[in-house]
Amino acid sequence: MDFLKLSNDKKALKAMAANSAANESILLSMKVVKINRKGKGQNRALLVTTRKIFNLMPDNFSKCNRCIELAQLHHISVSPQAQEFALHVTNEYDYRFKTAAFDSVVKLLKDAFQTCTGEELEVVQTDVAQLAKSMMTKASVKQGGESWMPRDTDVKGDAEAQDDNADSEEEDVRPSEAAAAKPGPVAGGAFQSKSRYCYEDFTVLKVLGKGAFGKVMLVRANDTKKVYAMKALSKQVLLERNEVQHTKTERKALSDTHHPFLVHLRFAFQSPSKLYLVMDYCNGGELFFHLKEAGRFDEPRARLYGAEIASAIHHLHTLKIIYRDLKPENVLLDHEGHVRITDFGLAKDAMELKDQTHTFCGTPDYLAPEIIRQTGHGRGVDWWSLGTMIYEMLGGLPPFYSQTLKIMYEKILKAPLEFRPDHLFTPTARDLISGMLQKDPAVRTGSSERDGFEIREHKWFAEIDWVKLEARELKPPFVPKVSDDLDVSNFDGEFTSEAIPVGPDKDAPTKANFDGFTYVDSGHLS
Repeated sequence: MDFLKLSNDKKALKAMAANSAANESILLSMKVVKINRKGKGQNRALLVTTRKIFNLMPDNFSKCNRCIELAQLHHISVSPQAQEFALHVTNEYDYRFKTAAFDSVVKLLKDAFQTCTGEELEVVQTDVAQLAKSMMTKASVKQGGESWMPRDTDVKGDAEAQDDNADSEEEDVRPSEAAAAKPGPVAGGAFQSKSRYCYEDFTVLKVLGKGAFGKVMLVRANDTKKVYAMKALSKQVLLERNEVQHTKTERKALSDTHHPFLVHLRFAFQSPSKLYLVMDYCNGGELFFHLKEAGRFDEPRARLYGAEIASAIHHLHTLKIIYRDLKPENVLLDHEGHVRITDFGLAKDAMELKDQTHTFCGTPDYLAPEIIRQTGHGRGVDWWSLGTMIYEMLGGLPPFYSQTLKIMYEKILKAPLEFRPDHLFTPTARDLISGMLQKDPAVRTGSSERDGFEIREHKWFAEIDWVKLEARELKPPFVPKVSDDLDVSNFDGEFTSEAIPVGPDKDAPTKANFDGFTYVDSGHLS
């Protein structure tokens, strides 16, 4: 539906690149009329990608008045009689458009939102008078008025300032005092949600796993009855092991990223002694669990997993995040058999292409040589780890595996790459893995400025339709056996058989500063 043919328009591509959307596919481009606060119509070009919504000037597509993250949509109001629709944006002012094709645009936005977040976008029908009254304005947001779905993190960006300048002739009006006094919508009363959650808002059902800093539990939200995975972390242990900054980065990375093959953060909160991250529950279990059961995967299955992981890693890199702990234990399967990467505990953010960091971290089998040498590492470490995982999925063991840690490190640093058993690796698989396991990151496949595009263009992935892949339209060859949302059979029985924790924790409080940790995802409607 690229009616304006912006896929090849240099000005539009420039606007996309300026808003970190250079690698996104265009789903829609068309002329629309933007309705300002006075009801005045202004010609605009509407551009929708797989992650963002752009308001462009109709005669200069490089001028972007505003860019909205798809995931930040709270809901859409529609007035069929007036052929208008309004985008209600979490913690931002809203947008109102008019077009004869409003129903097609709204359907596309719903589908794009579902693909982007895994959640259903609410669409509310109303008349044009009520639609106008329900609009959240710039003035009300700036003056501290409640917006849709209040959150503890600010999501406004430079794009809003640009639109302020573009529409400076408009006079904003403050919503009614009654509407601004309560959370949720400024009119209509259709949406209500808590802005904070705590441990008592969830019922613990099972233990799913244990780590160095705490437990992961299966929980049910008391208000919506939805099932999630809750990660509880001890503040004291984080302090003792100097992991406070890593945990803050994990919280930020989880809330900043929205991708079909990443686990999404739904809530974050804290008690005096613990931090809690509530995320999607993927009842298909760990990829490690299934690889251990199968011994190895056939090539089509390994290829799909490899492609989905590559897509997610490339997405993180576009957000300047290095993941740094890719391994089968950190890759989950959902009930449909698609991968979902979890555990951002070692992620490093604000990493430009040429930036280097020196922390020694990761899991020994999957460490890139430059991490072991501690000479500085960048995004290329993630592609080394994925190359190691593809090798393991096809062959059954990591390429440089040894039971002795020192020997394994020596092999990673110095040993030539060998494919064993030989017959399990096709020529194209060997070529890809050899490129990804180059010991020199400067020549490693994926380490250039093209990042994940080098991976996806390799002939081993020739069978992958990347647009369908990222729309979750490619059917996985393996679907985990799950009976219902509470099924834990794909998790280690050593953990699921543990006694369920009862009541809030009673550990001693700590003085660690975790200001800004609290979070409620905009996709949650209670």
